[in-house]
Formats: sequence, C-alpha cells, structure tokens
Amino acid sequence: MNPSGDSFRPWQHIFEFAAWGVAVGSADGTTLDMVNPAYARMHGYTVDELQGLPIRTVYPPHLHASISRNIALNHEAGHRQFETYHQHRNGLIFPVLVDVTTVKSDADEVLYRIVHIQDITERKKLERELEQREKFLENVIDYSAVGMAIADRRGRYTRVNQAMCEFVGYSAAELLTMSYHDITYPEDLDQNVEAREYLLAGETKTFQMEKRYVRKDGQVVWALMVISVIPSANGEIEYTVGQMLDIDTLKRTEQSLRESQQLLREMAARQQSLLEEERKRFAHEVHDELGQLLTALKMDVSLIRLNYGDRPELADKAAGMRDLIDRTLNVVRHISMDLRPAVVDMGLLPALEWLAQEFAEQYGIACRIEAAPLPGAPDDACVMTVFRIVQESLTNVARHARASQVHITLGYDDHGLSLTITDDGCGFQPEAVAATASFGLMGMRERARSLDGHLKIISTPGTGTSIVLALPCRKGSHT
Repeated sequence: MNPSGDSFRPWQHIFEFAAWGVAVGSADGTTLDMVNPAYARMHGYTVDELQGLPIRTVYPPHLHASISRNIALNHEAGHRQFETYHQHRNGLIFPVLVDVTTVKSDADEVLYRIVHIQDITERKKLERELEQREKFLENVIDYSAVGMAIADRRGRYTRVNQAMCEFVGYSAAELLTMSYHDITYPEDLDQNVEAREYLLAGETKTFQMEKRYVRKDGQVVWALMVISVIPSANGEIEYTVGQMLDIDTLKRTEQSLRESQQLLREMAARQQSLLEEERKRFAHEVHDELGQLLTALKMDVSLIRLNYGDRPELADKAAGMRDLIDRTLNVVRHISMDLRPAVVDMGLLPALEWLAQEFAEQYGIACRIEAAPLPGAPDDACVMTVFRIVQESLTNVARHARASQVHITLGYDDHGLSLTITDDGCGFQPEAVAATASFGLMGMRERARSLDGHLKIISTPGTGTSIVLALPCRKGSHT
C-alpha cells in the first residue's frame, strides 16, 4: 500500500500532528516500522531514531517476556485495548493506555499493526490519590470509636463499621440485610422516620436526636444519633450517614439521679409534713394549754386585787402581774400564729385573706386577692404549701421590693391549682439571685416540686416581680 497525492495528505497530517502516540508495527510484531512525532517524544527519541528499532525498545526489561504473548492476543482479537508500562530513553518507566488494531489481508494474513498509546501518568496519579482518599475515608469509618452507618433512601444499611456492630450486637453481614427500622426502639421510630424524611426532602442537612436501639440480645440501649445527607454528583440525595454515640451509661446515670432526686424530694416533703404536723400540735398546745393556764392565772390575780384592795402595795403588785400576764398572752398568741395560724384550718382562701390583711397592716403595702370560685378545697399539704409560698413571697416583697402594692390571683381547674403573686417593686435579675443560692427562693421551688408542681419567677429590674405557681393539688376535706 503506497498512498500518494493530495488525497493522502490529510491522513499524513493526522498521523504527524496527533496528540496520541501512533506507531505502525511490522507483521511479525517485532519492529516499529513507523512512528509519529508524539510517539517518539513520549519515549525520548526522534522519529528517525525510533523507526526500525525493535518493539522491545519501548518496553521495560521486566515486560520483554510478555511482548510475544501480547502480540499473539492482538492478532487473535483484531482490536484490543489495555494498560501496560513503557520505558523512556532515560530509563523512566511510565504507564500507558494502548489501543492496538491488527490489519489483515483478505487471506487473513497479518499485514501490520496500528498502535495508539496515551501517557496516563497523570491519570494514574489522580487514581492513586482518589484511592488513597477513599481508603482514608474507609479507615475513618472503620476505625472510628463512634458507631457509623451509611443507609440508602429506604433506610437499608449499605455500610457499617465495627463500633456500630458492637453497639447493637449484630455482625456487619447481618446489618447489611437490615434497615434502621429493624433495630430502632418502637417508641422512637416515628420521630426517627419524620426527621429522616426532612433530610431526604432537602429541608435540612443534618439532625440529631437521642434514641434507643434494640440489640440483638434484646437489650435496649441509648445513643445520641447524628444523621447527615450524602449528595450525589448531581445534587440528588441518595444516601445518609449516621453517627451513634453510646450514651447508655449516661442515660442510666441520669435516671438514677432523677430517682435519687425524687426520693430526696419525697423525704423532704415527708419531713415538711411532719414539721407542719408538729407545728400544728405545738401551736394548739401553746394556744390551748398555756393560754388557758395564763387566763386562769390572770383570773386569780384579779381576785387578789378584789380581796386585798385595801392594801395599796399588794394591789399595785397584782396590777403589774396582770399586765405581765396580758403581755405573755400576746406572746403566746403570736407564737401560736407563727407556728400555724388557726385560720389555715378554715381553708386556703380565708388563710390567704388573713395573710394579706396582716401584711398590709404591718408594712403599709396594699395587698389585693382575686380568687375564682374553687370547685373543692385542696388537701392539707397543698394548702400549707401555697400558704408558706405566699408567706415567703410577701416577706421578700417587704424586705427587698420597695413595692406599693401586691396582687394575688388564685385559680383552680382540671389540672390543679394556679397562683400568681405580682408586685410593682424594683424587680431583679433571677439569674443573679440564683447564683447567690437564695434559700428563700430555693425553699419555695422545693415546696412546689415536693407536690409535683412548678414555680416560676419572672422579673426584670424596674418592672416588678411575678411568682407563678402551678400545683396538681388533690381535693381535701376543707370546705
């Protein structure tokens, strides 16, 4: 074949200026009959230097033995593409992509081979870097102390690490046949599904929740789960990656702490109840027993004055004793009222009205009570808790608030009792007071908690203060 003339010139240009290296090999595959400039440059030769040399010239020594086999495969296949290594004139070995076509005659005899090669050094470098990155990411997942799992849109696991397997007690092979539905505690599943739907819809990129897993052995364990999306190259969300931090010990410790706190509150409530009972008993004894004795003594002193009125010095002494007994009776009454006002036994509202009146008279601060009709009186524990909280609140107003008026609102519904105490005083920063461990406020909160209630303090400097109390009180015997 000896093409000539203008019709051949375009093909000659393609051969000479092609970016790929192009070579034409002899029929037996041992010689480079023709090479283009790109092929020659790729191997460190000129075209004239390389043409006519053995094919093994461009192969590293360790591949010489495979040349004959490759030539046979090329002839058999007719067209073949593969990767191999060539050697530069300076000894540098580099990777190439080879595309070889065997040209045969009508009689099926091999005429020559057309070989295209491309230096793929950069591509191989990028592939190695990509492989290293992938291996690094695989190691991050595999060797992470935190459980990690990749799931598809249906929630089926496609990749899990050893920490995840140890956490839930399943092998990787078992988990790869399952979805997160299979190992999530039933009560936590709906929240998990809803949050994941937001993720897949693109409404958020990540979410976290505390959830429970059911291990293979049936044990329920807690984890802090953080899930993020893995977008594909076109931005579609096909997978999610989840990280599970084992917080089971923490949750069990929290539960034990809550139980201990509840036990302490119950003990404190019991102690408070016993204290109130003792106060009640002691108040009655002081008021009734001591009061009766002092009254009898006062009557005896009055008889002395009547019987010995003709003796001025004795009458004056009896008058002094009578005054002393009157003062003692006053002290007894005040002690009795401080221990437990008798008005408390009349019910919550009368007790609060008495407290408001006493407060207004003693401190000159107007105190108004607004109370909705109560469907039934609260029990004794509730009455005393509310009474003591109001008492402490009014004491704080008198000492610190510089208020001119106080408004107390009392209500009762299906949820229990509600109380609001509002003053127009100077106000304060609740956080600052909390930092000083105010025992008065702490005591009010603990009284509320002892009955499963809640007390909230709302205040800012210059705007007054509101104490808001909610108690799930039971109905008692008061009317």
